[in-house]
Amino acid sequence: MDKKNTNDISDLLEGIKRITSEYLPSNIRGELENILKQVNQKFRDVNSQVITLQEMVEDMFKELEEVYKVSITDQLTGFLNRAGFDKEMNNYLKISKKTNSPIALYMVDINNLKFINDKYGHSGGDILIKHIKSSIEEVLNDSEYEQIDKAVGRWGGDEFSIALMYNNINNMTFNNMTYGNRACVGENIMKKLKERDLLFGEESRKASVSIGKVVYYPEFENIYLLPAKDIKHKIFESLEIRTNNTTKNEETERVENMLKVFDTCNDIDIYDNLRKRLLILADIAAYNSKWKFYKTGEQIMKEVKLIDPKKIK
Repeated sequence: MDKKNTNDISDLLEGIKRITSEYLPSNIRGELENILKQVNQKFRDVNSQVITLQEMVEDMFKELEEVYKVSITDQLTGFLNRAGFDKEMNNYLKISKKTNSPIALYMVDINNLKFINDKYGHSGGDILIKHIKSSIEEVLNDSEYEQIDKAVGRWGGDEFSIALMYNNINNMTFNNMTYGNRACVGENIMKKLKERDLLFGEESRKASVSIGKVVYYPEFENIYLLPAKDIKHKIFESLEIRTNNTTKNEETERVENMLKVFDTCNDIDIYDNLRKRLLILADIAAYNSKWKFYKTGEQIMKEVKLIDPKKIK
């Protein structure tokens, strides 16, 4: 009920008073007028209460929107947190299937965050995280990526996740943005970090990251959902990890632990299932890049024959 409705009711009551005054005795007319005045006041009081309730509900919804926004936002970077990124990734996968649009998923792993925390304290670690966050933002805000739907999240303490959905663009543009040296998001982030020094007090350092990438093609959805046991040994064969700090058994155990999540996926929510598997492939690619070279999820998929080689540039 609003002001207009209150005025309509007042007009209606005034009309009743005019009509009845011509036919009723004066004593009854007086009583009726008092009753009509009371009714009119009651309607005004109710209308005032309704307006107040409407305002309270609107304020409540605004507060709920703010609470929801805080619940899916990483407070340090302003990016989506893990829950927020999960939700956005699931939405992307649903849209991707409907529009046959590929999705590129990047895992960006900060190198040496623990060392920075130990040497400069957690405030130093925060400086490093914010530095990498600003580099990711600058790359994605470039006009090169204006036509792409983007979601960025802080996946963990030292990990960022980036989802890019290539909707309504041709294959050549997609290949250039995904695999081209000039336009590839992963390469551009690494280049941006190499260009800048990061200051910790009077000390200057370069930030570095390891990046893994995998592209989801909706037409190959059944491939991404193969049982872990069918692809585990092929992934081990494709990985060429070399490091002085770990043994082959430790490397194998690390990858094996990641692949265990494949076994925990079920078919109740196919999008959640796909999201987990894509993250694992991108994470394996980032893990591998720390020791030998920048190796994308597509290269792993191609080598283990889980994707059409013609799709890989």
